[in-house]
Amino acid sequence: MTRRLLVLLLFCGVVLQAQTQTPLQVYTAYRTAFEQASDFQSLRPFLSASAIHQIDATPVADRPQVFALLKQTSAVKILELVSETTLSTGGHVLLVTGVTGDDRPLKGTVELIREGDWKIVRETWAH
Repeated sequence: MTRRLLVLLLFCGVVLQAQTQTPLQVYTAYRTAFEQASDFQSLRPFLSASAIHQIDATPVADRPQVFALLKQTSAVKILELVSETTLSTGGHVLLVTGVTGDDRPLKGTVELIREGDWKIVRETWAH
C-alpha cells in the first residue's frame, strides 16, 4: 500500500511539473532538443498541431533537406528573453535575442499555444 502511494505521488509530481512549465521553459527545452536533433521526429513533442501538420504535409523524401535547411538557418546561441506577451486568444509570444555561430546578433519571435501543454506554433529570426 505504501509503495503504491509513493508511486502515485511521484507520478502526480511529474505530471504537475510538466503542466507548470512556462512558455519560456518549453522554448528553452525545445532549443536544447533542436541542437541535438537530426530530424523532426524528436521535436514533435514541442510542436503545435498546426506545425506538425506542416511537417507531415512535406513529402517524406524532402524532409531531410528541409530539416537541414532549418538547422542551418536557425543556428542560434546565447538566447535572452526580451519580453513576453499573453495574447487575448490565450497564446503567448516570446521576443528573444541571440547570436549566430559567427556572432551576428539576431532578434527572434516565438509563438506558442496551449494544447494541453505549451506548444510552439512558429519561430522566426531576423538580423
